[in-house]
Amino acid sequence: PQADTAAGAAAGAAAGRALAVIVFAALQQLAGLPVDDWLRLRADAQRVDPNPLFQSGSPLAGVTFAFMFAVPVASCAQLAGVPWLPDARPFPGAPGCVLRLLVAPLSEELFFRAWLLMAFERAGGSPTTGIIASAALFGLFNVPVSAVLAGSSALLVYEMLGAYLAFLYQRSGGSLPFVFIVHA
Repeated sequence: PQADTAAGAAAGAAAGRALAVIVFAALQQLAGLPVDDWLRLRADAQRVDPNPLFQSGSPLAGVTFAFMFAVPVASCAQLAGVPWLPDARPFPGAPGCVLRLLVAPLSEELFFRAWLLMAFERAGGSPTTGIIASAALFGLFNVPVSAVLAGSSALLVYEMLGAYLAFLYQRSGGSLPFVFIVHA
């Protein structure tokens, strides 16, 4: 019964996020900001960083960047004695996996990178301002206020991840599949 409840909750959360993305895109369209102005599935070749790590054009290169973030963060946390791994819990069922590996990363990348960074760019903000704002909001979205008030270091980790993903999004020429792979 408990597994059925968790699966139902995960399926409901996945459906809720998917519906939220659809409603958000529709509202943007109604507000005069067509989805194709901010949602790019391909990198803008003129904006791709000349660094060879960004030149492959493959979203699977994101796996490399995921390790480039995770290994140093985990190593520093381990050396500093900061608990960085969550407590053990049962492996999620199929709905939980779909939520954690597909729906959550996709919906968060659509909003925090594709839409929010483009909004800052359209408003005349600098790339650095966009990265900082996106990172701060991403951290606040993912960490409950109660955890922040209790002194959890999770907010800092999520803000670092948000800044890293925003940086990669900008350097990859706005490649949503690329940052989605890194996030997932």
